[in-house]
Amino acid sequence: MVTHLRSHFPREVDGLGDGELRIHIEESLTRARGYGLTSTQDTIRFLNLCASFGWHFDQEPSRPWVGEYLHDAEIALPSERLSRVSRRCLRDLKTESNNRKARAALGGAA
Repeated sequence: MVTHLRSHFPREVDGLGDGELRIHIEESLTRARGYGLTSTQDTIRFLNLCASFGWHFDQEPSRPWVGEYLHDAEIALPSERLSRVSRRCLRDLKTESNNRKARAALGGAA
């Protein structure tokens, strides 16, 4: 996983030594298992989100919906709950990007 993250998220893990990165990985995998995410694909997707949005993105007060989505008992499959989180994160990124572009076009701070 260290190699995967260094290869696919070089900016996000820059400055972290291998030992520190392994600690982040292990802590993230423990939380992923707590959400019922046990397949290799799901754990990699969860780690990708952690690297992209912060190692504790699922516990941040600014994103209470992440934990709610990951614990949503109405969605039986943990993989589908994770997909829902991924879609929302990507949608939020796109919205942020569009807002920056709009502010810049209007002469505001990007």
